[in-house]
Amino acid sequence: MGCIMGKNKTLFLIVVLLLSCACCFAKQVSFQIVQHDDRSEKVSEQSYVVEDKLLDEFFNYGFIVTNSAAAVSNSEAQDEALLCSGIDDAIEGSSDFFVQIKLYYERIGSSQLVCLRKIDWIITNVNSGKTVTSKTFAVEKDYLTNDDLIRLSGKLSADIYKSLKA
Repeated sequence: MGCIMGKNKTLFLIVVLLLSCACCFAKQVSFQIVQHDDRSEKVSEQSYVVEDKLLDEFFNYGFIVTNSAAAVSNSEAQDEALLCSGIDDAIEGSSDFFVQIKLYYERIGSSQLVCLRKIDWIITNVNSGKTVTSKTFAVEKDYLTNDDLIRLSGKLSADIYKSLKA
């Protein structure tokens, strides 16, 4: 009787170990936030809120998540240079995908108020170097609270996730 119980325990442990190993092969995604904003040379708190939410969401989706440093860009040439350096970082870190997210801020009228107006994002397969998808969506609200930014970032995360799963 004791021998049979020992075999059952051993068989159970082997099955659990095999299932655990199968779950350990998560995809790795690297993110980069690029801020377009003529008001500052520093990355804004709003941009960091978007980045934090994206990283949290993708971790919750089961991805291994890394990021390149967020940066301010003033031109398409800078965007391209940041994209190349981000992909290089993703290759070095053994990521499967690299996602560059461009946040476009705009001053409202003559006021000092600056609002997020548009978000562009591109997904690149790190192994092939090919673009998986790129999309744009407009932000329709003039002033975004932290809660609004978090909701917007959640929608952005879901859109990127759908594209990665497709």
